[in-house]
Amino acid sequence: EVVLGQGLLPAFCCHDQHDLQILKRLMDKHVHRPQNQPVIIKQMFRDQRYNIAHARPRSDQPTFFDIVGCSDLVVFNALIDQRGVEGILMIEREDVAKRVMHINTPRGAKEAFTQHGDQLFGGTNRFYSGRQDKARFIQQSVEGRIAETGKQLDELRSALQLQEQEKRKVNETTMNEKRRVLRELEQVKVQLHCKEHQINQLRGE
Repeated sequence: EVVLGQGLLPAFCCHDQHDLQILKRLMDKHVHRPQNQPVIIKQMFRDQRYNIAHARPRSDQPTFFDIVGCSDLVVFNALIDQRGVEGILMIEREDVAKRVMHINTPRGAKEAFTQHGDQLFGGTNRFYSGRQDKARFIQQSVEGRIAETGKQLDELRSALQLQEQEKRKVNETTMNEKRRVLRELEQVKVQLHCKEHQINQLRGE
C-alpha cells in the first residue's frame, strides 16, 4: 500500500476516452464531492502482460511483483505504466536496504521499500521513514480483514467497558459523598436540637 499510494490504490482503469466519460458521469452522479472521487486511468486494454524480464533489477532481493500477486492483465500493466513497480525492490530490514540501495545500487533498481514502509532511492542517500504499519486495503484474504476488523471492534468494546466502569465509580463516589453529607447534616440537627433543649432548661431554672 505504501508503494502504490492512496491515489493509485482505489483508481479505475478505462480503455478509452468514451469509457472514461461514462465512468466520470457515474462518479459525478454518485460521488458528489470531486475530492472524494477516485483517480481514473485511461489506458488501452491489452490481451497480454508487459514483458518486464529485461527490467528486473540485478539483485537477489525480491521485487514488488515477487511479493504482491497480480493476476489481472490490465492492473498489472497499469501498475507498470503508472508506478514503475518493476524496478522496486522489497527488502525486509532497513540496514540491508540501505546497504543495497545506497552503497552498491543494483542495476535497474529505482526504489526499495522495507517491511515497515521505509522508502529508499537508488544511487542517492535519500531515505524516508515509513508511517503505516498495517495494511488497510490489500489483505491476504477476506477472512484476514474480518479478523483484523473484529480485533479492532473488541478493542473498542474493551475501551467502552472501561469508560462505563469509570462512570459507575464516579457515580458511586458521588452517591457516597451525598450520603455522607446527609449524615453529617442529621448529626448537626441532632446537636442543634440538644443545644436548644439545654438552653430551654437553663431558662426554666
